[in-house]
Amino acid sequence: MKKSFSILFLLALLAVGCKKSNVTAPAKKATLYFAGADGNNAVYWENGVEHTLPSTKGAEVRSISVSGADVYFTGDEGPGVEVSYPGPAVYWKNGVEYTIP
Repeated sequence: MKKSFSILFLLALLAVGCKKSNVTAPAKKATLYFAGADGNNAVYWENGVEHTLPSTKGAEVRSISVSGADVYFTGDEGPGVEVSYPGPAVYWKNGVEYTIP
């Protein structure tokens, strides 16, 4: 009798102590980017905040790519302070402008 009571007691402890818990993984925060121009300035929006990319001429952002911690922007520049077509192709890596020859 003592042995079966001990076994029942252990089984009851296991049943109470082995509850499944619903642990949810924290949601990953996404970063949203949008590309374009504001007047003659190349700009992008990151989570709704506008950022102007450096350019000595009028420029426009056409696309954005993200690779790890690096953000690449591609676009074009006008020959003067206004964007005109066809303009030279440019890209920015983490905000630094490079002209594509």
